[in-house]
Amino acid sequence: MGEALIFLYKTTNLINGKFYIGVHRTYDINDGYIGCGVRSQAYAVATNRFGIKSAFIRAVVKYGYENFKREILEFFDTVEEAYAREKEIVDLPFLQRKDTYNTALGGKGSIKPSNAEIHRDVIREEYQNGATIVGLAKKYKTTSTSIKTAIIDLPKHVYKRESLIKYSNEFKEAVITDYRAGMVFAKMINKYSIDIKTIKKICAGTERPKKSKKAAELKGRGRFKGHVFVKNSTEYVVETTLPEFCEKHDLNYQTAIKMIKGSVLNHRGWTYRDTKTTLKTNRFAGVKVAKDGKIYDIPPRFSHFNAAHGVTYAAMKMLISGKIKQTKGFTVYHG
Repeated sequence: MGEALIFLYKTTNLINGKFYIGVHRTYDINDGYIGCGVRSQAYAVATNRFGIKSAFIRAVVKYGYENFKREILEFFDTVEEAYAREKEIVDLPFLQRKDTYNTALGGKGSIKPSNAEIHRDVIREEYQNGATIVGLAKKYKTTSTSIKTAIIDLPKHVYKRESLIKYSNEFKEAVITDYRAGMVFAKMINKYSIDIKTIKKICAGTERPKKSKKAAELKGRGRFKGHVFVKNSTEYVVETTLPEFCEKHDLNYQTAIKMIKGSVLNHRGWTYRDTKTTLKTNRFAGVKVAKDGKIYDIPPRFSHFNAAHGVTYAAMKMLISGKIKQTKGFTVYHG
C-alpha cells in the first residue's frame, strides 16, 4: 500500500472564492476528499441532513461538490508537523476573515471560539457607536454573556451607557409628555411599541402625577355601584362607592363585602338584596331539603343557605346530586 501521504490543503469555492484550509492523511492522493469528511455530494447532503453543523458542508450542499477545487499547499512527514503548520495559519485573525469557511482554530484538538471572540474588534466598535448588547448577540448569533465579555474592558461610561441613541429627540419628548400627563403604561406601550423598561429609561428623572386616594377608591371600589341593601323593609342603593355608602349609613365596609359574597346574611339590621343579573344562576334553586322535620327551600343564592345553616357548598351539591344521602342532618325532601 505504501506510506501514507500527509499534507496541508486548501479547498476553494469556484463560484464565490471562499476557501477552507485543513490537514489530510491518505494513501490515495486522488481520493476525492475536499474537507470536513466530504468526498461526494451525497455525503455532504446526508451529513447536513443529520444536523452536523459546518459552514463548509452547508456550502457544498448549496453550490455542489463539483464547484470546489482542492490544492495541496505543503507535504509533511508526520501528522503533528502538519497540525502545527495549520495552527500557525488558522489563527483568530484568520477566522475573522469573510472569505474563509474555517470556524475553528487550527491544530489537533482545535477549539472553536465563540462568534463574540471571532468578531471581537467589530463588536467593540459597534457597541461604542450605540449598538445594544442584545442586538449584537442576535446579529452575531451568540449569547449576551459573550458580548459582555468582549466589551468588559471598555471604560465604564461606555460600558454602562443606556442604549437610547436610536430614539429621536421628538420621540422621547412625546413619551415624556404622555408620562407627565399620567398616561398608563399599557397605553404607552401600545402607542409607541416599546417596553416598560425603555419608557422608564426615557422618562428617568421626570415627575409623574400621583393618583389621589379618592381616585384610587373610585377605580378600585366603584364596582359595587347599583347594589342594594335593605333595612327595616327600606331599600338603599349604592350610588357612588361602597366605602361612602357604608360611612353614610354606619355600616362596616368589610362586613358589607361579606354580605355581598353571601358569607354574612345580616349586620346591624341590614341585609343584602342581589339585583345583579350577571351572577350565575343556582341550578339547585327550588330544590327542597329537610332536617329535624323541617323543610327548607334552596334559595337562588346557594351561599346564603350554606352560611345560615353551617354546611358547605360541596357537601350540599353532593347531597342534591344523590352522591351522598345526608350531610349535617340534611336530606333531600321528595314529598
